[in-house]
Amino acid sequence: GGGRARMADPWDDVNDVCVEFQGGHAEEGETMQVSSHVLSLASPVFRAMLTSALKEGQSKHVVISSEVGSGEGFVEFYAFLMPDTGREKTVRKRNVEDVLAFSDYYQVPVVKRLCEEFLLEQPPSVNLLLLAEARGLSALRKRCVAHVARDPETDLTQLAGKADLLLDVAKEMQHQLQYRNRYREMDPWAFRYREMEWHDREDDDPWSEQDADVGSSADWSEWQQWRDYGQQTEWRAR
Repeated sequence: GGGRARMADPWDDVNDVCVEFQGGHAEEGETMQVSSHVLSLASPVFRAMLTSALKEGQSKHVVISSEVGSGEGFVEFYAFLMPDTGREKTVRKRNVEDVLAFSDYYQVPVVKRLCEEFLLEQPPSVNLLLLAEARGLSALRKRCVAHVARDPETDLTQLAGKADLLLDVAKEMQHQLQYRNRYREMDPWAFRYREMEWHDREDDDPWSEQDADVGSSADWSEWQQWRDYGQQTEWRAR
């Protein structure tokens, strides 16, 4: 038998599209009634499907395979598109990968951006780096590359076969080493205590290019503060 996910009653009159889920854990004939207007306004992919001479536009029947996502995942995704529930929806750990998969596939940048903002708040990792690469999340990718390059104990076996990622990690390692050396040469005190601070913090790497513009006046001020702090700490210890 099949299951049917129904929306709120006020929408029944405008839910003119039947979405069918196939493969994976979907039950045979599992469907959901949705609005073509909501889909078309949010997604250029759905708009092309539902307003053209394609079979989906003629039959108002859309099939979603398990390779795109699950029925439960689509329910979460669709709630972000609805004018009455979209403002109340939040991205969470339990729904972020499903919502991201659908927003990426159906080209809904507003929802995709919400997913990336949430993931940027999570601890960077190789798994997140692979997800960022697969879904085209540039900010998350950059952050994870910096993190992976900083930690020499990171297991890179998951990146086997990912030549572009491995190359970017190697380049970032070089950048971080260059900036470390430049900081060390310009002010050993600032270098020492900046290293200590970031060692105690689970944060982005202080030596990545975007965080270490050696030539800026702001950096000179920061180095001075670090040096003063280091000298005072050493003086008190005597």
